[in-house]
Amino acid sequence: MKTIKIFLLVGLSISFIISCSDDFLDTEPLTEKTEPFFFKTQQDAYQALIGCYAAFLDYDNTSYSWWAQFTAAEILSDDGVAGSAQGIGFEADAVDRFDIGVNPSSLNIYKAHYKAAWVAIGRMNTLLGKLDDIDWSNVPGGENLTKEQAEGETKVLRAWIYYCLARRYGNVPLITEKTEDPAKEAQADPSLVYGQILQDLKDAASLLNNGAYSPSTSTGRMTEWAAKALAARVYLFATGYYGKTIQDIPLGVGKGSVDKAALINYINGILTENEIKGYLSDVINNGGFSLAPNFQTLWVTGTAEAQKINPNFPDYLGENNPEVIMTMKASYSGNSFNGFSKWIGPRQVQSDSIYGTGWGIGLPFAKGWDLFEEEDTRRGASLLNLQLERGDVGYNLWSTKDQRSFTGFYYKKYIPLNAEPGLQDGTLRGGKNWAGAWYQDYTLIRYADVLLMAAEMGIDAQSNLEAVRIRAYGQDYVNANPVTPNYENIMHERHLEFFGEGIRYYDVLRQGVEKAAEILAIPAPGIVVKDGPSIYGSTNIVVDGNNVLKTSGLQQIPWDEIDLSDGLLIQNVGWEK
Repeated sequence: MKTIKIFLLVGLSISFIISCSDDFLDTEPLTEKTEPFFFKTQQDAYQALIGCYAAFLDYDNTSYSWWAQFTAAEILSDDGVAGSAQGIGFEADAVDRFDIGVNPSSLNIYKAHYKAAWVAIGRMNTLLGKLDDIDWSNVPGGENLTKEQAEGETKVLRAWIYYCLARRYGNVPLITEKTEDPAKEAQADPSLVYGQILQDLKDAASLLNNGAYSPSTSTGRMTEWAAKALAARVYLFATGYYGKTIQDIPLGVGKGSVDKAALINYINGILTENEIKGYLSDVINNGGFSLAPNFQTLWVTGTAEAQKINPNFPDYLGENNPEVIMTMKASYSGNSFNGFSKWIGPRQVQSDSIYGTGWGIGLPFAKGWDLFEEEDTRRGASLLNLQLERGDVGYNLWSTKDQRSFTGFYYKKYIPLNAEPGLQDGTLRGGKNWAGAWYQDYTLIRYADVLLMAAEMGIDAQSNLEAVRIRAYGQDYVNANPVTPNYENIMHERHLEFFGEGIRYYDVLRQGVEKAAEILAIPAPGIVVKDGPSIYGSTNIVVDGNNVLKTSGLQQIPWDEIDLSDGLLIQNVGWEK
């Protein structure tokens, strides 16, 4: 984390990239850099690349309320409920139920994130468009950056942002060059968007040559391994969501439907299934990655609780361990902390000896605990079971706080702490006075994901699936309880392995909208949750599967953006006013 903290700073010297006016001054300013006088040297390119990483982080981690990809994905999945508190609107509940009727005034649910995506893409497009204008001679402060590195890393970053947009909204503009006003760009055919994502990742995989994993080179920057692993995830999502869905998937209200077969043919013209398999095999055979021997040591939180029980429990592996392939770096400095942790943390429980406070948005259902076998070491690392860890006194204390939809459980992997492993006071880090300024990196792709994607695509399916299960259960248990590496079993293993990591909803959606509706539905009388006494009493959570079918699992495009587009943006079906 510390070796790349420069990438987390959104400096004023970078903001010019997307905001300056060329005709404001005719002479070069002496106090700040502007685009016509920038992009000349290797150092300029390096600073611009920093700006791209900063926008990548800021888009989905810190500044823009609780609608980051990860929080919303957990609310959308079959694992969790909206949560939040008294005085906070019911936007999260509308998302949770795929029903704007729950809170009709929620017209701009994802507005800040939507806008931030185009800020990030704007920076990346600008840098990519200026690469040929730069003198790539080594200069002080240029960090020996090459043109190939700059292009490759930026394309992975752009691919990630577009992937987040495409899987959330389905129908988005495709902007690959600098534009004066992204709000005035029409939505592109999803085929072109997914094609561009895969083309960017294909380019990056060729441009970047980082060598195998080593602690000294694992700094959070995008690599050929990140490009190849992300390409596999994008490919499996696109071919699953569009290939396994029977019903039409609308292009927007009144715009017709996606030609699903043409989309799959188009992206296969960019990267074929065999090429994706080759990418996964390359990561496995040449990337130098490995599974952590103990699942709990992947997480600060899992290690902290385990060390409280057993002081001899192994130490936390750290953020640059050999299982991390693609990550979003975080820090306690500035505004670059892990926003996901802040939002999912428990409300108003400042006195807990381990866990820090947060906003209580996005809570796992109690049924998640029963998904795991008792022997599965992932269970205690993935879910905070209040009754088990804190007993009746702690459970009753937490349940009386200002918490909507209390279930008795919290997502544990990224929950903020009051104390780190070793019980050092974590709240004093960087002068922060509450655990919401949590610095744990967010892992986007782990090596376990690559092994399970490989198994899903038929690459050494038995051994790759077993490797993940042996880490979770131990060799003796796996020998005594073998499973067949079929699609259903692999998807179940993914559910357990990535519980609370923002992956489950999209794994459900890529099984086809009809299957997603079946999985996500919660029929009446629903699941009982408890609200803090100051809110409005007990609630039953009911999700109508027909709402999943109606929306195709896609989300609301902010109405403000539609209104600004002069009719170029069309709302997704099911989210009409």
